[in-house]
Amino acid sequence: MKQLFLSILFSLLFFSAPVLFFCSSHKGNTVVPEEPLYKAPSQIKKTIEVFSNFDKDMIIPVIQFINSSTGLSCSLTAKSDGIKVFKGKYDLFIGTCFQDDPGNIVNYSSSTWSKIGSSFYKDGVFIWSKWHSCLAVNSIFTEELNIEVPNTLPVEAAHELPLLIGKITTVNPVNDPLLLSVFHTLYRIYGKDILIDINNMVPLYRSSREELIFAVESGQYPAVLGIDGYFQNSISKGYPISIVYSSFSKEKYPVTTVSGNNIVFIPVDANNREGAKYIIDFMASSIFQSFLLNTYFMPILKTSPQTGNQDLSTDEPEKVLPLECDKSGLEELKQVWEELAFPEGTKEILEQ
Repeated sequence: MKQLFLSILFSLLFFSAPVLFFCSSHKGNTVVPEEPLYKAPSQIKKTIEVFSNFDKDMIIPVIQFINSSTGLSCSLTAKSDGIKVFKGKYDLFIGTCFQDDPGNIVNYSSSTWSKIGSSFYKDGVFIWSKWHSCLAVNSIFTEELNIEVPNTLPVEAAHELPLLIGKITTVNPVNDPLLLSVFHTLYRIYGKDILIDINNMVPLYRSSREELIFAVESGQYPAVLGIDGYFQNSISKGYPISIVYSSFSKEKYPVTTVSGNNIVFIPVDANNREGAKYIIDFMASSIFQSFLLNTYFMPILKTSPQTGNQDLSTDEPEKVLPLECDKSGLEELKQVWEELAFPEGTKEILEQ
């Protein structure tokens, strides 16, 4: 009888083991269920349509993280072609720099965001991350370039930056909505001269941000023009990359760092307002803001490892130009840049 009991017990444990294995994961000696970290209440409709004007490679990881953390099911609708937000049927906008009628936005008052600070939301529009244009320098070359790049303070090296001539690369702004917005802002303030000077500094125009990041990581170019968030992941992995916000010619262009905010809001015709509201609150959580450290996006909050408390991020450039969101003049900018950067025959050579 004892042997029969042990045999039955063994059989039960053996055949139930796969079920236990697939339903849970081990963390040390603790069994941790594989379920969302920030699970949404069951009464919230799970399906949420998200509209974005980011490139898919930028926004899809964010949507996937929201889904895996909350148990919701966000799907990406057709995106816009750059700065302006198109009209359409969606539950939530997650993107940057929009032009829209405030009357078309749900004026959601979030208690979660109220605790963070009123400067991060207005009339139902919430700022969930930020970015700045920058010069990213491979620190291995700083001695050669005669540039000192402190870890905490912006560089005051306007007279030294011209030494970078011929050693900077950038993404062709026509291929990158954020850099196009940066060039558009600079062009409106300083005119064609700044485009001429940037073109004289940059010997090669990369087609994607991935190639831009590789250029500085591999040492092909000691410095690149881009968006600071593009290099966040590289810096966290230990690449010797430092971010510089200083102008390359302060006498001509006192401030060249363009600052932009990424936003989220609910349109008035959203079908799933409750789900959208839950995501907006989730984007203010330490879980989501910490996740941003491994993405292209700069968090607005930083979580202290010692206390776990959220603190407003303070690593802001001293002087910035606010991003110009108006699309008027973009086609003119594209034409001017095309004439400067790609004179007849140049594009064909670069494409070979």
